[in-house]
Amino acid sequence: MNQEASDRVGPLDDEYHWLSQMNKAANVALLEAGIIDMATARNNARTIAALDLAMLRPGVVRTGDYQQIEPQLIAIGGIEVSTLHCGRSRVDIVATSRRLLLRPAILGALDVLNAARQALMDLGQRHKRSLLPVYTQGRQSAGVPVGHYISAYTAALDVEFDNLKQAYDTVNQSPLGAGAVATSSFPLNRQRLSDLLGFACVIENSLFANELSIIGAGAKVVSAATSAAIIVGTLASDLESQYARTTPWFTIAEGPGLTGTSSSMPHKVNPTLLNHVRQQASVLIGTAMTYTLRSHNVPHGMPDSKRSEPNLAMAQYTQLMNDVARLVRHLDFDEAVARQEVDAEYSATPELADVLQQLHNVPFHVGHHFASALVRYGKANGWRPAHFPYDVARSLYADSARQAGILPAVLPLDEDAFKTSLSSANLVARAACLGGPQPAEVDRMMTAGLARIAADAAWLTKQRDALAAASALLDTAFASTQ
Repeated sequence: MNQEASDRVGPLDDEYHWLSQMNKAANVALLEAGIIDMATARNNARTIAALDLAMLRPGVVRTGDYQQIEPQLIAIGGIEVSTLHCGRSRVDIVATSRRLLLRPAILGALDVLNAARQALMDLGQRHKRSLLPVYTQGRQSAGVPVGHYISAYTAALDVEFDNLKQAYDTVNQSPLGAGAVATSSFPLNRQRLSDLLGFACVIENSLFANELSIIGAGAKVVSAATSAAIIVGTLASDLESQYARTTPWFTIAEGPGLTGTSSSMPHKVNPTLLNHVRQQASVLIGTAMTYTLRSHNVPHGMPDSKRSEPNLAMAQYTQLMNDVARLVRHLDFDEAVARQEVDAEYSATPELADVLQQLHNVPFHVGHHFASALVRYGKANGWRPAHFPYDVARSLYADSARQAGILPAVLPLDEDAFKTSLSSANLVARAACLGGPQPAEVDRMMTAGLARIAADAAWLTKQRDALAAASALLDTAFASTQ
């Protein structure tokens, strides 16, 4: 095993472990197909078990390279142990090994992705009705409840769960027994090998199995990692932009590994973990791009796409989502500061135009023209929406109505109705569309999000149970050859 791999995996879930599992499965399948007799199978089994024990000794180099392992097997069990390699090649062994290593790595990444989603949901539930500003092109576009804001990110991460789940389904297919590229004359039961190693199915075409499917499988893994990292980077950047304010509405609780201080500026509390998350997301995208660039424009049969970037990407993905969950669990929300920012902007004025059309049949263009004039006038005079003079609003409306030929040119809203229409809380309450910020929809989306997290956790349990059952099947079948 190379140094990079040894840094990533433990002694019982490394390339040697999975090579040994493949050898055990091969011994069973060879015996069942009549390619070897029982005496040979027993010798093979004793040899595999003996080498497994030897590989547990301190300082032993555990490698997944069959060319390095076969001499050690022969040294223990004699030349007849080489029958384990009938119908196989290093090519299909490597293609299978990559998948066997990726499966638990993907499931582990999905576990922490679920934890990050749950942490977001917990935050959203705590402040579900509180308003905060959201932005387009750097300017406030609306004030929405925290529950709506959080549901947006959990919905995005729901998609990322699906992306990585689809990558898992692609990885969880067996190329073993495909030989170099064209199988062999040994009647090796490839389906049996697949079942013993817990794969969902066999990749049938042997050339595709060994040399092409690995490209697509790796690409799916790094693509899922890339899109998830972009979502995380977006969240981190949105939170980080608030630190330019004297008082952000989201802040990280101070503590070791969470925040840092300046060596010369006592007033500064730096968002250390937030910075780290954003940088990790970029590093993960870099790993994914390395795989993509390394694998493109290369003829099949080359080793370029068979390297460990997808495995490394899953390790980085897991760490990233762990840190996202930790970050979210330590976020404090200042409702008063957020509401002050919402109330400082005229982001509810689209609702003013809507109310005029819906309740008073004022053409939308006229209502929008009036709302735009109101925004310009209010900002020019330094007025917040709640303080906009009603008499000035009536005058502005009269100008807009007369220009459009609408008479009488009288604002059809009394002062209370006018003030209410400029409130973000009113905009939220009046929202009527599927997926909007109104309380009923926020509640529905958050309930659905929590149910989705629970369903995905159940799916993960099902996959692990299937792998455990396959491992038990292999143990039993291998024991019968001893």
